[in-house]
Amino acid sequence: MKSYILLFILFFARVGFSQQYIDLRSTLFGVEYSFQDEEIVKEPGRMTMTTPYKREKLLTMLKNYVNIVGLPESAIQEKTTWKPGFFINVPRDGQYVINTEPVTIEFNTTPKTLNQIRKAAEPIYAAAASAGLKPYVNPAAERSGMGHIHVGGRALGDSPFYKNENLLRNVIAFFHKHPSLLYGFAEAYDVGMNSNVETLHEKSRQDALAKIFSDYDRIIHYTPVDRRANGFLTLVDMFKNDRSEVKWSVGGGFMGWFAHYRFINLEHLRSLNPDSPATTSGKFTVEFRIFRPPPSAAHAEALAKLLVSVMDHLSKPGYLEKFEKISAGRFSNFMTGTKVASDWLEVKEILNLHNPLLDEMVQELVNNIHSKPVYKNKSGVEIFDSYSEKDLKGKHFEVRIEATDNTKPDLQINGKKLNFEKVQSGEKFYWITLVKTEDMDLDLAKFRRSPLTYMRSVPLRCERLLLDAG
Repeated sequence: MKSYILLFILFFARVGFSQQYIDLRSTLFGVEYSFQDEEIVKEPGRMTMTTPYKREKLLTMLKNYVNIVGLPESAIQEKTTWKPGFFINVPRDGQYVINTEPVTIEFNTTPKTLNQIRKAAEPIYAAAASAGLKPYVNPAAERSGMGHIHVGGRALGDSPFYKNENLLRNVIAFFHKHPSLLYGFAEAYDVGMNSNVETLHEKSRQDALAKIFSDYDRIIHYTPVDRRANGFLTLVDMFKNDRSEVKWSVGGGFMGWFAHYRFINLEHLRSLNPDSPATTSGKFTVEFRIFRPPPSAAHAEALAKLLVSVMDHLSKPGYLEKFEKISAGRFSNFMTGTKVASDWLEVKEILNLHNPLLDEMVQELVNNIHSKPVYKNKSGVEIFDSYSEKDLKGKHFEVRIEATDNTKPDLQINGKKLNFEKVQSGEKFYWITLVKTEDMDLDLAKFRRSPLTYMRSVPLRCERLLLDAG
């Protein structure tokens, strides 16, 4: 009996936290590891699948990997599918994959339980480093290969989303209102619409999602358990049968809720129906596309732990996370470094998180955008660049004013009132808002060169902003 207790203690010491509802024995994670160097980052476009240089780097990394793990060269098998690369046949574990993708070399193991991730990842990072590759070159991973994480199980019934019927609904609702989870761990400027982490914040999408959740919640509350399908399968079916006129862009060959380029990608659930038995085998994963490549094997494990913490919090039986429609102005602030930092404090408190590796990744994103202020004065007024979609990079700015009281700043540009939001970051409170120069007819070069001078030339009411403008 003592030996079992010891094993239990050692396991949770390794995992680093406890959970109630997520079965760590059956929940599997598919972490996408990717690597690059300066030369690979410079390759043209986002559709350059391979180059001679990148292939040579892949071959070097592959040779280093099989040497590190002690596999013979006969374990390597060239791929014939559309992503150029190789399979690695690992005894008693299946096929690993290494291939080239735009601006990156990607490595995938077979799905792992949480306590297997770090051990599986360490030789991958060692092989990459010895080939002169790193997870990403640019701070906060702009033009990186991303580090998406799939979550599921060996069979449908092993998935935490099947076992915890409200989990998928709650995860979508929770991430939708938390910018630190949407963007704090993601690639810089890969945000908003038409991106790898495209969200559901456009008005018609939010309206459609609110309707689906409302209908789902009524079914869950008023239909006896023995007379309804699994709640997870019910929600998937509702997405499949949605006929709302939603403005969708095409992604990965699918439309709507199952499009590939979503912050949470559901394309692998598309074949499910309310009668799918728990024993059904296949890749029924939910893909979290909100992660840039983990900087290390330890970070990969930390990101999986983050997902477990989120999922466990949202898996309470009968619990329905409140779905909030996010206004256009509030969503704009999601792109600012201060809002991401502030929201991360809130998420950490909700989930009782204490992991410096996660703090480090969020702080990297915030520091990347805040490291070179466009304007700063002694009165607590600061203007920073803000994150945006790639084609709007450099055109959006965060205006941040230190909040000494509850008086909201009154600021207009070209007759357009700016909507400030009060947030906490660290020990301080700030008023923040986003300035979109393309929406306000501002001269971008002039604003960037001398924002206060430009702002004084248009109708403006914000005494504090002008205190030391001269």
